[in-house]
Amino acid sequence: MKKANVKCISLLLIMIMMLSLLAGCGKTENKVSNESEVMNQVETKNNEEVETEVSEVYPLEGDHKLTYWVNFFSHPEYATQGETPLYKEVTKRTGVQTEWIVQSAPEAFSLLAASGELPDLVLYNFITSYPGGPQAALDQGLILPLNDYMQYAPNLMKYLEENPEVDKQIKTDDGIYYCFPRIRGGELLQTFAGPMVRKDLLEQNGLDTPVTIDDWHKTLTVFKDLGIQSPLTSEMGIIKSTNAFVGAYNTSFDMHLENGKIVYGPIQPGFKEFLKTFSKWYQEGLIDKDIASLDKAQVAAKMTSGQAVAAVGHTGSRMGAWLTAMADDSNYGLIPTQYPVLIAGDYPEFGQSDLTFSGIGTSISTKCEDIEAAMRLLDYGYSEEGHMLYNFGIEGESYEMIDGYPTYTEYIMNNPDGKNVGEMLMAYTHSAYFGPMIQDIRYMEQYSQYQEQKDAINIWKDTNVKNRQLPLVTLSKEEVDNVASIQSEITAYADEFFYKVLFGTLDVEAEWDNYVETINKMGLNEMLSAYETALERYNNR
Repeated sequence: MKKANVKCISLLLIMIMMLSLLAGCGKTENKVSNESEVMNQVETKNNEEVETEVSEVYPLEGDHKLTYWVNFFSHPEYATQGETPLYKEVTKRTGVQTEWIVQSAPEAFSLLAASGELPDLVLYNFITSYPGGPQAALDQGLILPLNDYMQYAPNLMKYLEENPEVDKQIKTDDGIYYCFPRIRGGELLQTFAGPMVRKDLLEQNGLDTPVTIDDWHKTLTVFKDLGIQSPLTSEMGIIKSTNAFVGAYNTSFDMHLENGKIVYGPIQPGFKEFLKTFSKWYQEGLIDKDIASLDKAQVAAKMTSGQAVAAVGHTGSRMGAWLTAMADDSNYGLIPTQYPVLIAGDYPEFGQSDLTFSGIGTSISTKCEDIEAAMRLLDYGYSEEGHMLYNFGIEGESYEMIDGYPTYTEYIMNNPDGKNVGEMLMAYTHSAYFGPMIQDIRYMEQYSQYQEQKDAINIWKDTNVKNRQLPLVTLSKEEVDNVASIQSEITAYADEFFYKVLFGTLDVEAEWDNYVETINKMGLNEMLSAYETALERYNNR
């Protein structure tokens, strides 16, 4: 195995990121390269010690073995990542063996922490999944503060120096680095869900692609009158997380920013108008009667059998999967639509856009004894060689360089054994799931096999959601103790109210004022105040 020569790692990594964002993106703004122009110093006392030029680091000398815990991995062929071709190659290149532990139960990490039997490495979202966030995990002695060891992570440090906004996202309010993040390397990687509709059926009935709420009502009504059982279907969770339809009324299903202040979407005046509209559609039979309980498989069945004509879903596991399933039907067509608005020409305020760092990263536990090996292993993903391996796999096996472009092989894209693309990418890359790396746009350009998917990303990203969504703030342990039950009760009550109005068992006009008053009495101001304080801390990082 040829050892990595990372002498010019810093410069090459920047070049790769810039090229990957520009490749095939059309009018996409290169936000990462814009951020690179602002060279801020990372705040760590060891910054002077960081090696910006490292040669012949990998594979590490000696024997190194680390245990690696994850709460998600599902593959029909491999029980853990350690069995995949990717991690067999990682072991060869880094000289670090990994023994993987997969526990998918929601409470698995809490039980692990309580047992005291911590592994060396933990892949987890401490921001959204652990009470008190990463600071609590640090204070409780579960995970290691990394600042004193960042000299062993020159590749990550170089990236953070050039991307201060990402640097702000991956440390605590006290400036402590606690994980090696999975970073989405560009705007087109942050958007992957939105509304879509059957193109062939639009054309057959002389209908334009719906833009406004009124357009959607007209379109769905036409299909209902033609005998379509469930014109609009979807998993309700995706409708809520993307704020499709409700966003047209300038509000959301959760907290969002309004002129820089945090507000609770479900009590805003626009939410009342949305409820009136959505409930009317439901009573008219335009929305799937089972929308409250639908799962992915049920939605897929309806979208590929003619029972439904429109849905909100992801580019890959929904749009791509449905187009593939109907590939033998030359009449079947599926196209994205923009996020609905009230007035034609308005710019959508809400939509789906993942944060550059979504909170999931790999932390080193306090039980780890081989800290340098752990740091080096995790930092490898941000090097030039690691970037290529984690995004594209093994050259000559999972990808080939064609005209300077890392191109997935037929073995990946059209596997002779019938394995799907997502399955193959999970075996050979980290691109399709989580890991310590910077995701490359050239992965998505190929994973999106159909032009409709590429169009979808460009259409769905045209919203103002980045200015309306909260950054990844962290509540303190005390704040969590104070507001966790309040937030849970408010969410449950608002959810119950939504479904009762949707199903017609409550009159929103008659019950609205009491609903808003009840939520306020449940402690809404206390909850919003806690998040405002957390937002202030975040902005001061």
